[in-house]
Amino acid sequence: MSFPSTRSLIPILLIGALTTLSCGEGDPVPVEGQTLRLKLDEYRIMPQDVRVEAGRLRIVATNVGRLTHNVKIVREDPDDSEAPPEEIGGTRSTQPGESAAVTFEDLEPGTYRLACTIANHDDLGQYGDLVVEESGGK
Repeated sequence: MSFPSTRSLIPILLIGALTTLSCGEGDPVPVEGQTLRLKLDEYRIMPQDVRVEAGRLRIVATNVGRLTHNVKIVREDPDDSEAPPEEIGGTRSTQPGESAAVTFEDLEPGTYRLACTIANHDDLGQYGDLVVEESGGK
């Protein structure tokens, strides 16, 4: 059994390190205006982490996957990890190729969770963060 030389392993290790670094979490994607457009598939919400201004927000979610999906906004109590999350609202469930919209008239500043609430989609990675900032806070 022969092992690759150290010299031949360097490019492989470098590619692995760069791939790992590029997959790290970054800042939430800022959304201009009052409409947040999301794409849903197995098992992602894209973009995953977004930042919007407080107030009116319309979410349009398009199912680009092969399974049924939805997106809900959920608020968790940071002071009580045992408290169940509060569902603020969200879209109806959509079939592949369909879009659904929901409008929040006065979304308050805070950090919310975006999640698909069908079966275990959230557990499989179909979630994200919605950061709502005071108007002019970008």
